[in-house]
Amino acid sequence: MLEKRAGKSSPRTGVMTLLLIQFGLLQAVDIFSTLLFPAVGLREANPLIHWLAGVTGSPAGGLLLAKAAGAAVAFYCWRTKRARVLRRANVFYACVAAWNLCAILLKTAAG
Repeated sequence: MLEKRAGKSSPRTGVMTLLLIQFGLLQAVDIFSTLLFPAVGLREANPLIHWLAGVTGSPAGGLLLAKAAGAAVAFYCWRTKRARVLRRANVFYACVAAWNLCAILLKTAAG
């Protein structure tokens, strides 16, 4: 059982649910943008995803395996009301998604 810390209130369920939904949407943008990389002539730069793609036999398989692990951690954070961790993960994945989309736009603009 989790104890409340003195002076700290736990986040409302609605806030936690919105953070989890945001996490899921950012993961979807990351998946779709990463899967678009080969079509525009880019390759995955994350060595873990690259290795998992080799293990599973496909880039999509490796990416989905990593995303499943991340989703499990996000769900745990949601259940235990760790809003700060989910917020930080969302900021990180927003940056990753922006990076991926910029890379795709720059590569397609360059020809």
